[in-house]
Amino acid sequence: MSDDRIRVDVAGMTLLEQAEAADVLEAHGLSTEGAGAGLRNVVALAYVLRRRTDPSYTWDDASRLGMADIDLVVDSPEALAADNGGAPQPLPVSGT
Repeated sequence: MSDDRIRVDVAGMTLLEQAEAADVLEAHGLSTEGAGAGLRNVVALAYVLRRRTDPSYTWDDASRLGMADIDLVVDSPEALAADNGGAPQPLPVSGT
């Protein structure tokens, strides 16, 4: 599947698609917390994204994915603009 990688970029997903990924994990009895949660989440996100274009794609298909099958976007410009991990800059004080 290496030539047909799934691009996982959370910034390009709707909030409902992200929630669906969490629902998929829960439906399969998988935790969204603890050890391995990040990797399980990537699998669920890839599953939701692939089903956009291929409704026949199954959870079993997604469960067999390796990192070579996924184009994981970690620091997209959209994500960086939305959340840089720091506190927001204070607003200027009136009159300055």
